[in-house]
Amino acid sequence: MKTLQPPPNRWPLPVRAAGALLLGAATCLAGRAQQPSAAPPPSPPPSPRFQPAPGGASVIDTTYRLEWQRCVEGMAWNGKTCTGTPLRMAYAQAQTLALERGKADGTGWRLPRANELRRLWDKSAKPPGLDMRYFPAAPLDWHWSSTVSIATRLNNPYSYGTAAQGNQAGGAVIGTRQAWAVDMASGEASANMGRGEELVVRLVRSLAQ
Repeated sequence: MKTLQPPPNRWPLPVRAAGALLLGAATCLAGRAQQPSAAPPPSPPPSPRFQPAPGGASVIDTTYRLEWQRCVEGMAWNGKTCTGTPLRMAYAQAQTLALERGKADGTGWRLPRANELRRLWDKSAKPPGLDMRYFPAAPLDWHWSSTVSIATRLNNPYSYGTAAQGNQAGGAVIGTRQAWAVDMASGEASANMGRGEELVVRLVRSLAQ
């Protein structure tokens, strides 16, 4: 009885070599697909909100497009910090000073609004408060704002005071004897600050958008 032999390999040599090359290439590609992809490059750190202006006597708030004086009135920038004694003044004096400074410098310095002052007090800082890198030696005290408090009261035409003033009309009377101020020690704002109180002043000006 004859033993059956397997059929001879009839594929020509060049075809077998090409098949081996294709199998190797597929194995290499599968290995590469299993490798983890490279991690993306890290994001650049966020730019600081405040940037010192040329000369260093003021800082730019890049978020709200404001330029702040680094030192409060009465203090001066010496190239490294603020020196001197803060000047405290009543509300009318603060308004007059801001007006005269704006005219003299031609740069539009003014009293800040209450919300602008409050944004200087950084809640996310540890500890929260004014950033002393940009506002060194800053007094942590109440600062005047340009925001006024509009209060109304009912006028009684039969009261002695009303009659003495010759005002017999009743109804509501609008008064603006109070103004807003911001405490840089706590970030608190108050609408009940009497205009005769002597507070700290830090001027600001708006920049072009």
